[in-house]
Amino acid sequence: MKVRVFLIAILACVVTGYAAPSSAKIYSDLERHLRSLKSLDLEYEATGTNLGDGGLSGRMVWARPDKFYHDTPEWTLCEIGREQWRYLKTQNTLIREASKKDESWTPESVLFDLGKSFRAQSAEELGDGTRTLLLQSSDANAPGDVMLEFPPEAKVPDLIRFQLADGTVTEYRITDWRENVAVDPALFTPPDVPAENTIDFRTATEGER
Repeated sequence: MKVRVFLIAILACVVTGYAAPSSAKIYSDLERHLRSLKSLDLEYEATGTNLGDGGLSGRMVWARPDKFYHDTPEWTLCEIGREQWRYLKTQNTLIREASKKDESWTPESVLFDLGKSFRAQSAEELGDGTRTLLLQSSDANAPGDVMLEFPPEAKVPDLIRFQLADGTVTEYRITDWRENVAVDPALFTPPDVPAENTIDFRTATEGER
């Protein structure tokens, strides 16, 4: 969940009589492009095994150097530097704690942490110009695949598909992708909730030291 990115691997693919970009080339081009951004604001619609019939909609915002915001109808997650807060909307509860570094199976890690979590396996270009990039988890304790789909001529994906080893499948269809936009600083300010509705694990951790 933080401003992060990726690379690695090589596999050639020939489609309709010419050499399509290798997985390494697609990978590195996307990495280079994402690294160049000062901010990214996107919206998505998610469907999957554990999301029910209605699926899930959300918005994610990255602002360099170290701010990340993820909002859904049920919760909001925000990271600033080495700390994060999560707001549970129905419970009107705010949870504050140190940032977690082990979230491999999330859209944010796929876009900004692939070098640590995944490796490129193969690339394919379809007849209509759509390209796919298949990634594989580099963590033997968390096996699975991720597929990125790029529309014809696009530098960035409009679909991220996760398939875990246990058969769980989740797809994130990106409906709006906005680069280098002005980001409202208020997004990263935690909501004001009653003291009894705040759980601060940062304080608990400090008390144990």
